[in-house]
Amino acid sequence: MGEREKKIIIVGGGIAGLTAGIYGRLAGYEVAIYEKNPIAGGQCMGWNRKGCHIDNCIHWLTGTKKGTSLRKVWETVGALEEHTEFADCDSFYTSIKGNSRITLWKDLKRTESELLKLSPEDETEIKKFIEHVKYAEECEMPAEKPMDAFGISDYI
Repeated sequence: MGEREKKIIIVGGGIAGLTAGIYGRLAGYEVAIYEKNPIAGGQCMGWNRKGCHIDNCIHWLTGTKKGTSLRKVWETVGALEEHTEFADCDSFYTSIKGNSRITLWKDLKRTESELLKLSPEDETEIKKFIEHVKYAEECEMPAEKPMDAFGISDYI
């Protein structure tokens, strides 16, 4: 009897499970992905519940900048191609409650202005939030290893 083939069992057919399965196959493993729903895709799929259609499909995608490690992952798993085009929207998110509406704009000054207009008493926290967003814009989402495997040298 020959050497047993290496196998990976993955529970969950969302983006993480499908990606793990693809990388497992690329590394030579036999892969089985088990998903509780009839269609894989996890939170990138729409579904019906109690007469309502819930569409939580992708409305923005991180890691699309060419040359980044996460972009390489998206290309490896076939989610993006070298020349994939993206819609460049002015806003990321809008929330409406009653007559109130708040939008997170791509233009941070516009977002800050809208937040301050809605809640001027939170000026200090709003300014901190905007500074944190500016910092996050400069960060690259790591894809080489999980965050819990990072050491101090990974943060320097």
